[in-house]
Amino acid sequence: MLDLKKGGEIINMTYMEKRSDILNDPSASPWLKNAMRELEHRDNIDALVDVKILEQLLKLKMEELSARASI
Repeated sequence: MLDLKKGGEIINMTYMEKRSDILNDPSASPWLKNAMRELEHRDNIDALVDVKILEQLLKLKMEELSARASI
């Protein structure tokens, strides 16, 4: 279960409840929604490894952009 704060209170949500919330949220990006749909057809461990690689790549990109901005 995922604990989320909503209006100051903690809401317990299952994976499927949170997934549904995000997929129905108009402010959630199409990229995220598509990735979540594809997740249903992926091996969980492989997907988690890919997410961690993507996170590292994005952090590197942000560091490089930050370094360029401070020059």
